[in-house]
Amino acid sequence: MDTPLAASANEPLQMLAAASARQGRFEVRSVSVGEDGQLAVETPAPPSRFRFTFHGVVFHVRLSPLTSGFRLHISSVLGHIPFTAEGAALRNSVIETLRAAAALDRVKFVVTHGQQVVLMSNADVMEPSLPEVVLHEASIILHQARPFMTLLQSMLRPAIDLGHVAGELPSTK
Repeated sequence: MDTPLAASANEPLQMLAAASARQGRFEVRSVSVGEDGQLAVETPAPPSRFRFTFHGVVFHVRLSPLTSGFRLHISSVLGHIPFTAEGAALRNSVIETLRAAAALDRVKFVVTHGQQVVLMSNADVMEPSLPEVVLHEASIILHQARPFMTLLQSMLRPAIDLGHVAGELPSTK
């Protein structure tokens, strides 16, 4: 025997099932339940941020909706270029590796004024931001970056992750 409390607790799930039957798959972060208990499906999905770790490196991801699809922005601070006093040959090896990586089409290694090496990638994806589409695109980017990441990780001074998300520094407030 269902109580009114149990029925109201299941209502969002029933609404989700009904919306799924109408719409099919849902984009990342497009489904929410409001304070009034009503299911809301936003189209396009609102911007989303998350992070993940790959080979000991923290990556920050931002998804932004486009008219048709979404923009995927991935960034990670890989480390600092060693000073010449720490080894001129090592510094030159890092610079040569970064020059070779400049030919990549989906991934860019950027050197900041503070000599940090930051991996960045922006991809406009003309598909819905379904979890498997986001994972597929991120995998392509990581596949292209991995050989250079492996080389650079052995040469760079370690980075300190400040918890920034997709290239944005944390608030100082």
